[in-house]
Amino acid sequence: MNATAPPENEKIGRVLPLVNCNDLKLAVVSQTAGLARYGQSIDLGGIGKGFASDRFMKIFGEYGVASALFNIGGNVSTLGSRPDGSPWRVGIRHPRRKGLLGAFFVSGKTVVTSGDYERYFFDKEGNLFHHLLSPFTVYPAASGLISVTVVEITP
Repeated sequence: MNATAPPENEKIGRVLPLVNCNDLKLAVVSQTAGLARYGQSIDLGGIGKGFASDRFMKIFGEYGVASALFNIGGNVSTLGSRPDGSPWRVGIRHPRRKGLLGAFFVSGKTVVTSGDYERYFFDKEGNLFHHLLSPFTVYPAASGLISVTVVEITP
């Protein structure tokens, strides 16, 4: 990717006080949502894929579909098992090399992966800036993790 400049510290300092998940106000009765302070915004991209997946499942149910697998940008959902009754195989991309790191065999579950290798840029010094941000610094999280996969657990 091309070298790009990250936001200036001054700009980060201005918006950091606006970052607070507790400022999201949900009204159950009126089914509305709002933010507590002027200048705040919310990006629903993180839950949009889950919402779309739930809608697909509902539509499949309405049409009597019993077996399906679909991928919405790293979110893989399965409905039932494969037509032959075996579980679906969901591969997990290796974050640094071509090919798979591993795979899960699932039936009727969702497997979600996110990592620093999908949306990123390097600054002029060669530092990696990815899209997984720390809510405390609003800079890319520096946890040491480069990819995380979550598999749905149903009771």
